[in-house]
Amino acid sequence: MTKEELSKLQKIITEIQQIKRELDGIEPEYAIDSVIGSSINFPYTQHNIKIEGYDIKSYKNKVQRIKNRLNHKMIELVEEKDRLTEYIYSLDNSDLRQIFMYRYVKGLSWEKIGINMGYATITVRSKHDKFLKSVSPNITLNEV
Repeated sequence: MTKEELSKLQKIITEIQQIKRELDGIEPEYAIDSVIGSSINFPYTQHNIKIEGYDIKSYKNKVQRIKNRLNHKMIELVEEKDRLTEYIYSLDNSDLRQIFMYRYVKGLSWEKIGINMGYATITVRSKHDKFLKSVSPNITLNEV
């Protein structure tokens, strides 16, 4: 498991929030058009008729497309979160499990993790970095 894989969860959550905001911001468009018609009585003279109103059909289609995209992302998020959570719970060390849950599932800062666990920030970060280096020896300190 790499830091990039663990960090992916927060990016998916951010993307879903963006799609939700987009969905909330959609409003039906006001459409104006004209057609040619005639009087119902003789002499049946042709004239332009102005038609205006909200394009509800287009609005419903747009909302449905965004809802489909949102549902797809939600499924992706749930699958990724399950995979990540399963990996974290498989860790033998309780401190590491807590650090990884706080950091990657809840998105807490290093400072808040330290406060929650009763450790200094540098201790929490050091335990995290040391573990990642042990499972991915090629990773550099700048990447973690």
